Amino acid sequence: MGDCPLEEVVIDPNDVPVALRPLLDFSGSTCTTALYDDDGHLHLEFSSGHWIDVAGDANLTAWELYGKYHGYMACLPRGRVRVVRHDIPDEHDSAPAVAR
Repeated sequence: MGDCPLEEVVIDPNDVPVALRPLLDFSGSTCTTALYDDDGHLHLEFSSGHWIDVAGDANLTAWELYGKYHGYMACLPRGRVRVVRHDIPDEHDSAPAVAR
């Protein structure tokens, strides 16, 4: 951030070292930007100034995001992003969208 050099921190979600756990503490922050590209690369920005970038993967589900009222999205193998929305009616659904 600012004048500091860019730092890349790679975290294995199955083995997060105790010293790196504070990097995952976004309590009180709001996600202000969420973007993904055609290759499944995810970019998130938070009100705290922190950000997260996750690359898609050729063989694995690279990332998943869940929203309390809105639904979820995931980057499937080969960068294919699947989005399921619960807050808007589906073209094949005759039931109304979930109310908040």
